[in-house]
Amino acid sequence: MPRSSGRKISGSRPKELLISLRVVSDGRGAFGPGKAELLNWVVKTGSLRAAAEKMSMSYMKAWRLTRDMNQCFSEPLVLTERGGSERGGSTVTPLGLQVMRDYAAMENSVQRAAQPSWKKLSRQLKAG
Repeated sequence: MPRSSGRKISGSRPKELLISLRVVSDGRGAFGPGKAELLNWVVKTGSLRAAAEKMSMSYMKAWRLTRDMNQCFSEPLVLTERGGSERGGSTVTPLGLQVMRDYAAMENSVQRAAQPSWKKLSRQLKAG
């Protein structure tokens, strides 16, 4: 997933355009690259805790991000069930899966739309 942070990326790498989209609702970050990655890991692992570990994130931060997403959308994107490794787990809902697809499609559209301008701008950058 493309990201842009404004920070200098170390090492000798080719020029690249990193685009980051954030969906904001009522001034709150409803969805963005970090939340998309978290949902991807929940799909893969079936666990919010495991997803957080894969991202080197605290469980509490993952829980807060999930709570925020669920509050911003018309229906929850993630359902969590308490109970530890025996009975607990997390599931991305059908709406969550649709939001993930729509977000990825927006990222791809923006990346494609930016390419002509990026080609011109990138020629003006110093060689790394």
